[in-house]
Amino acid sequence: MADKISEQHYYSPQMVLTDRTWPDQVITKAPQMCEVQLRDGNQSLLIPMNVVKKLEYFRAITRMGFKEVEIGFPSASIPEFNFAKDLIQNQEIPDDVAIQVLVQSREKLINRTFEAIKDARKSIVHFYLCTNPVQRKHTLNMSKDQVKAMAVDAAKMIMDSLVDFDMENRVQVQFSTESGSDTEPEFVLEVNNAVIEEVNPRPENPLIINFPETVQRGTVNQMADYLEWLLRNIDRRDSLLASFHGHNDCDNATAMAELALLACFDRIEGTFAGNGERAGNLDIIKLALNLESRGIHTGLDFSFLEEVKAIYRKVTGMSIPQRDPYLGEEVFTAYSGSHQDALKKGFDARESRIQSGENPVWQEEIHYIHVNPDCIGRKYEAVKINSQSGKAAVAYVLQDKFGISLPKIMQGVVHMQSIQPEVEKREENEEAELTFGEVFTLFKKDFVNTDHIKFLESSVSSEGRDVRFQGYIAIDEKEFEIEGIGNGPVNALINGLEKSGLKSFSLVHYDQKIRGTQTGSDAEAITFVGLQTNETEKVYWGCGMNESSTQSALDAVVSAMNQEFFG
Repeated sequence: MADKISEQHYYSPQMVLTDRTWPDQVITKAPQMCEVQLRDGNQSLLIPMNVVKKLEYFRAITRMGFKEVEIGFPSASIPEFNFAKDLIQNQEIPDDVAIQVLVQSREKLINRTFEAIKDARKSIVHFYLCTNPVQRKHTLNMSKDQVKAMAVDAAKMIMDSLVDFDMENRVQVQFSTESGSDTEPEFVLEVNNAVIEEVNPRPENPLIINFPETVQRGTVNQMADYLEWLLRNIDRRDSLLASFHGHNDCDNATAMAELALLACFDRIEGTFAGNGERAGNLDIIKLALNLESRGIHTGLDFSFLEEVKAIYRKVTGMSIPQRDPYLGEEVFTAYSGSHQDALKKGFDARESRIQSGENPVWQEEIHYIHVNPDCIGRKYEAVKINSQSGKAAVAYVLQDKFGISLPKIMQGVVHMQSIQPEVEKREENEEAELTFGEVFTLFKKDFVNTDHIKFLESSVSSEGRDVRFQGYIAIDEKEFEIEGIGNGPVNALINGLEKSGLKSFSLVHYDQKIRGTQTGSDAEAITFVGLQTNETEKVYWGCGMNESSTQSALDAVVSAMNQEFFG
């Protein structure tokens, strides 16, 4: 029998505050954001990005508006070193963007890093050291005092290098206690304060103190307590930028980043789509769009998010889950009939307000869809028609994709008669949902139908205030001459059918409009009629579509007759 997981693991909160203030805070502004895909994401790939792919990604992410981008680990390899040099020498870095480079706390590696970035206009040198008990014991084989001394020595080497390379005004320094979340809080504070003393930051050139939740273990409220405690007690808070770097081992990365902001952190690091070691990093796009959806502008341009997503997939070889918030293919799709109905009504109401000159807030009219997909280059267009779909979904597809606005009274009929039997058959055979084209085809087959009853020829003329219809109708190859007078073409046709002994119904519904948004010479009239039989009082529906509004109306009557006699 396998051991129980709970018998192999435990978690003891590192810090519990009884006077915590973070629950009472409200996020009112966006943090500084650093995108770290090219380093933290890249190191987790089976096949890391080459220079060409890294450059394509760098261009995309800076075009999106990220002002801080961690580009790699220049001291780790020749390709990493050359990539940093090439970005700088080829002037690929926008003037307002700072490149960030990572380096271990070792003299040789620090020197190599400064050689790579010495010509950069604006950069962040990010040095780090493992501080947690397990790595102190097994990785570094050092005591606490030795670890702290190593961090201080590295800080001194970096400050000396700023002078040696004449970069004091072009570099911001960042320090991380790697796996700080697994380190004793008092020791994290002690090491950070020692580095702060050595760096001697100023409010106009603050030191970035980065707190990595390298492995996520506890609940987010416990970590928020830790973060608030750290900032309460850290030295020279006015000369620091508090930065949080999250991972997603417990699937809480986004929530934890938001709690870090509530704990008064200033800066967040993350990757596009959350790519990173194990369960991944914080998805910085999720965080940014969460803020945007609450009215907090991040400075990022999401209008070509789909383009960046395609580049991400290409250069990393990674996929994005279908239900992934904001980026997934299914997140702007509704399968449930009740959801589809609510969304259709909401979109109709929103469009009506827009046509009236208003600019309605998204949440005032739209439920179920968290953020306006238009704002991120997406569309609410992938309504899926399956056995869970209702009449609203069918009506939405016909209107949105084909310009056919069904009368409300007709929507249930189309769904039950044409669509539902087909989707049930497919479900039994474990086949896919209906495509939009198939929905349109099924609608035309049943409701735009002149297979059995059709016009051979027809003409409509005015006689004073009346209208005369003359023509021939074929019913399964048998011809009938029709002639009638009425107050309009449809009324004249129906009177002619009655005169010829072919009428057994009453007209109970008539609706005509221009199909979709077509105007001018290409406009097509679409007409819906309902014919109620005299014998059973059942209503049969028909639709006509023609550039001639008169012919559209006449075709609708014939289509309804086909439903009555041959449906």
